[in-house]
Amino acid sequence: MLMCKHLCKLLAVVVCQLLNRNMTLIKQITVILIFFISLSQTFVLDCEFDPITWASVPTYYGCKADVIHTGSVSEIDNVIGEHWDDHNNTLVEFIYVYNQTLPRIPLNLKTFFPNIKGIEWHSSKLQKVTAEDLEPFPHLTHFASFYNPLGSLDGDLFKHNPNMLWIYIYNSSLKSIGEDFFSNLNELTFLNFEKNLCINAVAKTPSEIEKLKSQIRLKCSPLNTPKPETVDEFWNHFKTMKENVLELAQLNHELEMKVKELSSEVKTLIKNVKDQKKTIVKYEIRFTKLERKIRESNLINSIKVAVTEALTSLFDLLISFFKKLISFFVNIPENEL
Repeated sequence: MLMCKHLCKLLAVVVCQLLNRNMTLIKQITVILIFFISLSQTFVLDCEFDPITWASVPTYYGCKADVIHTGSVSEIDNVIGEHWDDHNNTLVEFIYVYNQTLPRIPLNLKTFFPNIKGIEWHSSKLQKVTAEDLEPFPHLTHFASFYNPLGSLDGDLFKHNPNMLWIYIYNSSLKSIGEDFFSNLNELTFLNFEKNLCINAVAKTPSEIEKLKSQIRLKCSPLNTPKPETVDEFWNHFKTMKENVLELAQLNHELEMKVKELSSEVKTLIKNVKDQKKTIVKYEIRFTKLERKIRESNLINSIKVAVTEALTSLFDLLISFFKKLISFFVNIPENEL
C-alpha cells in the first residue's frame, strides 16, 4: 500500500510537470527519465508480521518477507506491512525470506529492523553472506540457509555474533568453510550442515557438536594450494607429487613388513596361548580327579567315624546292660561295679 502511494505521488508530480506548458521538450524528457530511474531503484520488503516459532527457535515476532523490486536489491527503500497492535519495526526479532530472489542480506536491514536475533533465507538464491552483513546484529542467535547456492562460508562469519546458538545450513552447496569458523562460538546448542557438498551431518548434543566441528575442519577446509602458472611450476609440482608418491610407496612397504613381523609375532603368541590353554586344561582335569578323590576319601572317613561312633554307643549299652544283670543277680549296687 505504501509503495503504491509512493508511486502515485511520484506519478502525479510527473503529470503536473508535463502539463506545464512553459516546460520545454528537453525538460519534459528529463522529468520522464527521472521518473523511470526512480522506479528502477525501488526495493521494498512486504512483510507479514507474525510470531515465528520453528524447531528449536523461540517464539519471535518476525517478518515473513516478500521482495518487491525493480532494480538493485542491495539497500531497502521501504518496509510495508501491517503490524500487530502495539507493535512496530523495533520489536521485530526474526526475518524470514522464502522463495524470493535476494542474493545478499540488504546492507541497511538494521535501519528498519535494529533488533534482529534470527535470520533465515529459504530458497531465495542467497549467494554470499559475510561478517559485515551480520555485524549490525550483535544479539544474533539463529541463522539458517535452505536450498541456496552459498558455496562457501568465511571463517570469520560470526566474529561479531558470539551469542550464536543455532546454525542451520541445509543443502546450500557448501564446498568450504573457513578455518576459524567456530573460534568464538562457545554457546552453540544445535548445528545442521546436512546435504552439502563437503559435509552432511547434524549435531544436537555438546559431544555431537564437538565431533561435527572436527569433521568440518577436516572435510571443509578451504583449498590453499595455488594452481601452477607456468610449465616449470607445473613440472616442479609434478616432481614433488612423484616424490611424495614414492615416499608413500616406501612407507607402505615398510608398513607391510611391520605388519608381517607383527603377524608372525601374533601367530607365535596365539600358539603360546593355545599351549598354555592345553596345559591349563590338563591341570583342570587333574584337579577334578583330585577333587573327586578327596570327596571320596572324605566320604569314607565319614563312614568310618559314623561306624566307630555307632559301635562305641553299642558297646556302652552292652556294658550298662551287663552291669544291671550282675547287680540284679549278685545284689551289688550298680555304681559299685
